Amino acid sequence: MKIDYDRAANAAYIRRFEGKVIDSEEVALGIIYDYDETDRIVGIEILGVKQRTAEQFKNIDFPLEESEKQEIRQWFGKLILNC
Repeated sequence: MKIDYDRAANAAYIRRFEGKVIDSEEVALGIIYDYDETDRIVGIEILGVKQRTAEQFKNIDFPLEESEKQEIRQWFGKLILNC
């Protein structure tokens, strides 16, 4: 898993797997899932990252493995400290 942050866009992209994005779906305000041809989530875009509180971020119901969720929480915590 790889997480990229674009400061200018204030958006994060979580790439879970390499693969061609076939479809996208906004599952919550500013949370977009990208799917491959087998409907597997290959990426997640999060808009308005800096406007989200740690509590809001923690409460996003990502359909991910627990280890992936932990990695995202750690990344977000570091981002908050660096702002």
